[in-house]
Amino acid sequence: MISNNEALTIGRKISDNEEWPVGRKIVEIRVLRKSIIEQECWREDWYPGLEIVLDDGSVLYPSADSEGNGPGALFGIDNYERSITIYPQSLEAK
Repeated sequence: MISNNEALTIGRKISDNEEWPVGRKIVEIRVLRKSIIEQECWREDWYPGLEIVLDDGSVLYPSADSEGNGPGALFGIDNYERSITIYPQSLEAK
């Protein structure tokens, strides 16, 4: 299992930027584009997933698993310890 610190280290190596994505801001959450679905070789009839657009133009999207076998969903807990599920309002990929 990868610890949080190891996961961030892997991300830094991939991005070649010591701080990325620390400090970036989310500017939009939208339905995952068809071009990304095709790039990842995911089936279009699966739940389309979502894109998280950052203020530097980067796009992050969750995967169903660490092997990238399909789009995923985001779950979390807010500062009041209530469950959160983040998903696009529209289920139609564009």
